[in-house]
Amino acid sequence: MHFLPYIVFLIFIVLLIKNRAWGFSFYLACRILLPPIVRVGPMSMNSIMAILLLIAVLILDRKVKAYKKKELVSMVFTFVLSLAVVGLFATIPLDFQYKGLFQFFITELSPFISLVFIVRTHKDLRIILITLLCSYIIIGLWGIVTYVIKMNPFYTYFVLNYAGDYEVADYTGDGFDKLRGALTATASGNLSGPLPWGQESMLIALFLLFFNKKIKISKSLLLSVFVLSSVNTFLTGKRSCLLPIILFGAYYLWVKGYFTIRNIATSLGTLLLLYIIISFIPSLESLSKNIESTIFFWDDTMAVKNGVSGSSMEMRQSQFEFAHQMVGNNILWGLGYDYPAFYSARYGAHPIMHGFESIYFNVLVSSGFIGIVIWIIFFAKLIRSSYMSKRDFRFVFAFHGGFIVSCVLTSIQSSMWIYMILSILFIKSNLLINETIDYNTNIQRRKIR
Repeated sequence: MHFLPYIVFLIFIVLLIKNRAWGFSFYLACRILLPPIVRVGPMSMNSIMAILLLIAVLILDRKVKAYKKKELVSMVFTFVLSLAVVGLFATIPLDFQYKGLFQFFITELSPFISLVFIVRTHKDLRIILITLLCSYIIIGLWGIVTYVIKMNPFYTYFVLNYAGDYEVADYTGDGFDKLRGALTATASGNLSGPLPWGQESMLIALFLLFFNKKIKISKSLLLSVFVLSSVNTFLTGKRSCLLPIILFGAYYLWVKGYFTIRNIATSLGTLLLLYIIISFIPSLESLSKNIESTIFFWDDTMAVKNGVSGSSMEMRQSQFEFAHQMVGNNILWGLGYDYPAFYSARYGAHPIMHGFESIYFNVLVSSGFIGIVIWIIFFAKLIRSSYMSKRDFRFVFAFHGGFIVSCVLTSIQSSMWIYMILSILFIKSNLLINETIDYNTNIQRRKIR
């Protein structure tokens, strides 16, 4: 099976040459279905495919006319170049910083740029969306299997056969040391552990919850993937992934006008009935622990009582104070891009910061206050590019807000790529709708004349 990457590359290149949307769809399916540890020499298969995609669109499709093309592409390049400039004033070696920044650009950001050029028609958008949804159904079902069997043999197989010496140390196994409340295991999908899988599943659930009206695809397929992604998020047991779904799920119901007296009364009655059922079936009582601890995430006493381990508010406060001490006199520029990886590669887990598990801690230590401003501007530009009307803004705010809340609680867990892809798909759907409206308007004007 060691020839698998070469078969994948052959199929990918044929599809890429024939149709860029097909090539990207194949890349997307591979990225969702296969563990990211598959490597060809020193590079991951995902990185090589992403580079080929970027080269193809920049060379073959650079003259393609696309609305907001320059604005969207420059937004990403400005973001990366700004972080590179900040790194000049940092303390760790530049070669380490720029290697990490290049990897971040290729694996996490370049698919966004590729889609700016690739998605030109509703057909292109539909092919990519259906590929995403169908691929997630397969790996989402496997995610539930990993919870049931309490291990992930699929990921383990690829670790043993394709990872070499690169990411084996990152493998978290069956997750028994990270169990939450009532959970007897943790779902992990095609990833190394429940946290990255939970954040990826959370993003797909939020995307489908808020943008389902924009997606002209079978409603049963959309509902199936939404339910499946929500279940997988719950089975990871990660409060940082569950909270955004609960928080912005309630926001969705409020925006949709479901918070009427009748609906509230019905909901309270249903909850009362569930409470009675739980009271008579003790084995079901523990299922409320995870949800209860997620809703009251600031209450460490409740988390301990419910057997939900993880980050506490006291620990986060200590980390907040220590992160500012770490940057010291370099508070503006930080210690260097991806400093947490630099530290862990040399000394292992940090005794206080652990995995720098908040985007604020990670960016502050890596790029200082200027880096935080750069990230805020990037998110603001991306959000601004995502909506065309005030009505859109409410849902755009919820999707992006859900991701940002999760990142503040636990940092970016190898999920920036899917966040960027989902963002550009929504942007493209809006742009295509507007282009169609403009085209029809022009036709009507010509008929009047």
